[in-house]
Amino acid sequence: PITVPGADWVNVVSINNAGVVLGNTQTQGFLRYPDGTMETFDFPSSIWMMGFNDNNEFIADDQGEWRGVRRSVLRRADGTIRTVVVPGADATLLQAINNQGVTAGTSLDSNLVPHGFVRMPGGRYKMFDVPGAVYMEARALDSQGTVAGSYSDADRNYSVFIRTKAGALTTFALQNSYTHV
Repeated sequence: PITVPGADWVNVVSINNAGVVLGNTQTQGFLRYPDGTMETFDFPSSIWMMGFNDNNEFIADDQGEWRGVRRSVLRRADGTIRTVVVPGADATLLQAINNQGVTAGTSLDSNLVPHGFVRMPGGRYKMFDVPGAVYMEARALDSQGTVAGSYSDADRNYSVFIRTKAGALTTFALQNSYTHV
């Protein structure tokens, strides 16, 4: 079992190809290495680890607010931690990171309209929308820059989208089912 000193509970988020485990406790995030050593992360506000890559770069949801804006956190392989806020967004949620350090996620504008985005390592954003979506999550990102996620329309019909690096968008749904990537 994975135990973290002082933790009442442990939530495992992911494991990478090197066998490193990313997770959360009630007060901190952690990386557990295959040899059993652990690296823990304490932040000034409530953080929830969301994902990481084979370089041990991770993304986290900062569940506190900074200047009235909900934001995400990105930790690079060199240990640099930066706040990520989509310009003009009221909320930013990083939800995926690939081995090239490209991230993907969802932002909300001041009208609570969701927008997907891909963020390049240098900080450049490529924004995208799923037509008719009133809710969406950009949840997965592959090494070629293709994003997959789920969304719903105003009638609460849930579907899946796939967006290629070139911007081609495909949507689909399974009949009579709740769809969530």
